[in-house]
Amino acid sequence: MPWQNTEPQPRFGLFLFLICLIAHAWLAAIGWNQPLLDLHDFRQCQTAITAESVLRDGFRLDYSTPVLGRPWSIPLEFPLYQWMVAALSGAAHMPIDQAGRLVSLVCFYLALVPAFYFLRHLLRDSERVFIVLSLLLASPAYIFWSRACMIESLALLLGMSFLAATMAAIDRRDWRFAVAACAFGILAGMVKSTTFVVFCAPAGVALAHAFLADKNRDIGRRILLYGGLCFLIFGPALAVAHWWTRYADSIRALNPLAGFLLESNLTGWVFGTLGQRLSPHTLATWARYGIAPMIGGWEMLLVIPLAMILARPVVKKGTGLCLAGFLAGPFVFSNLYFIHSYYWYACGFFLVMLAGLHLVSLFDLRANKWLLRSLIVPIPLAFLYASYAATYLPIQRSPNQRLQALGEAVAASTGTDAVLLAYGFGLNPALPYYSDRRALMACEGDAYQIDPATKHPVDTPAMSAAIADLKEDPIQVMVVERPFKSDPVFIAEKTKQFALAPVPIFTALDAAIYITPACDTAAARTRDAEILYHYSGFRDTPVSVTAAGPIDAVKIGDTEALVAPEPSELVFNLAPNIVSISGSFGFPRTAYAHEPKTAGADFSIEYETGGARKVLFKKHLDPATNRSDRGLQSFTIPIQPGSSGGLYLRAGNPQENYAAGFTAWSGIQLHASGH
Repeated sequence: MPWQNTEPQPRFGLFLFLICLIAHAWLAAIGWNQPLLDLHDFRQCQTAITAESVLRDGFRLDYSTPVLGRPWSIPLEFPLYQWMVAALSGAAHMPIDQAGRLVSLVCFYLALVPAFYFLRHLLRDSERVFIVLSLLLASPAYIFWSRACMIESLALLLGMSFLAATMAAIDRRDWRFAVAACAFGILAGMVKSTTFVVFCAPAGVALAHAFLADKNRDIGRRILLYGGLCFLIFGPALAVAHWWTRYADSIRALNPLAGFLLESNLTGWVFGTLGQRLSPHTLATWARYGIAPMIGGWEMLLVIPLAMILARPVVKKGTGLCLAGFLAGPFVFSNLYFIHSYYWYACGFFLVMLAGLHLVSLFDLRANKWLLRSLIVPIPLAFLYASYAATYLPIQRSPNQRLQALGEAVAASTGTDAVLLAYGFGLNPALPYYSDRRALMACEGDAYQIDPATKHPVDTPAMSAAIADLKEDPIQVMVVERPFKSDPVFIAEKTKQFALAPVPIFTALDAAIYITPACDTAAARTRDAEILYHYSGFRDTPVSVTAAGPIDAVKIGDTEALVAPEPSELVFNLAPNIVSISGSFGFPRTAYAHEPKTAGADFSIEYETGGARKVLFKKHLDPATNRSDRGLQSFTIPIQPGSSGGLYLRAGNPQENYAAGFTAWSGIQLHASGH
């Protein structure tokens, strides 16, 4: 197939890049002030709680991650990212959540600079380089994950800088670039060694190619030159990464519950097995994590065989480098890439560049250059943005805020020096992070064992040691979720052991919070109730809520709602300037999807002033027999302004048949005149 070289049009590529950069920043800002509870909240909150500890304790190598009790420090990665987040948060008086997102986003944008030089090495054409970078900016994964409070963007920046410096050292035979590659490699290896390996693969391929292609030197001089480059580029980085791993291991070993985090116990978890690598299920999971989030779907891969037929030699060279970077991570660390979708963040960079290299090679076809650009470029971009809108955008807009609400309830019920004991949450740091409390989090295996004599739950040896280490920091609050929440023997043993009140101060959102009797006050219970109302979308807080059982919050469709067993009544005080009330009402799915089913309910809103009551609204819903009554029904009711009074929101039925009688209210808001 004949082709012709077109005139470079850097202005077109640069213009496209700037448009995609603006779009990326705009999309990344969606949900910016939401909590870090979208995807992999475990990892995001772990990073955030560490940065918060740095802000409080100062810059230390044995930094604190207060989730497993004393000595609080269980270092994993070198804390460069956490230091940057803490420094920004302190200097700009910015919350840790937003500081973490901003540092990640800036690191991603900076990573495009070494990516430019890497692609420039392959393409020698700035227009095409900018077009490939535009695809990176439009990639769904790089819109979403580049705003996460995680070390991934920094690891990408350091790894990409290492690779670009390595390519420059090979091209220019300049040892200064080799020294720069060494420095970037040291930082990349300490910040995230598993990501550093991703960039070592294409760097190694480039060195091997240069060694074989160098016909101007005899074999001895080539071995000396390229062997020296290899030693300088890889040696110090691997040595320092090994030192950091040993140092972090020595700190983790001091914690009785952190044995599972020691390097010797993580080998299988990190590397996986040969059988796992060959499993069709593993390959399918890798494909799901590594293709659609990066390039929108399998369809984008069709450009590769098409372009390979027409590709220039430089694209063939780039194919080998990009494939090495894309495949190195999952085939070395198979289980990590099977469990964690965000691990594909670094190697997916190479898949997008691979698709981009082949896409821009189609510019060499014999056709009008502007026609080529108008056909080839917009279609992939539209495909990428459509994929993002269908996958990540809804998550950004509506993260699950349950753990934030539980954390706020803990904070509202306890003092700042309280130590939190958590059962059923694994090691997810979201609860201690959003409660701003140090924690002892019991994994299921370490939670308890059954005493063979008494048949009662008792602490495991590791848990006993961790509790004993907390003599100076007594446990003052316990949070349990299933299955521990529904185990009365376990609850009784634990509340007695730690001198906690036997009745929870908060029981909702699939969890229960137990505190000391001294902290269990009416004011604390009121604050906890207000947190539940806010979680249910209430803009205004009722002065009283009565129901036939405990109230809770569940998601109905995409909306959180307050669920109250029938009969129920919510009372609001009205000021003279209130002119309307709005919100929604209905049933959770459990009320009509399974037996016994609800008999329906009458929802009413009454206004009382001067001793007289007036029914403002009344509607009967029967979701078991009428599908249109399912979900939430919205309302806006006008109120005659000018006098104060009370507003009563009721749910019940005249037959008093309350089997499965759970009704819901959501988003209640009182509107004042002039607003």
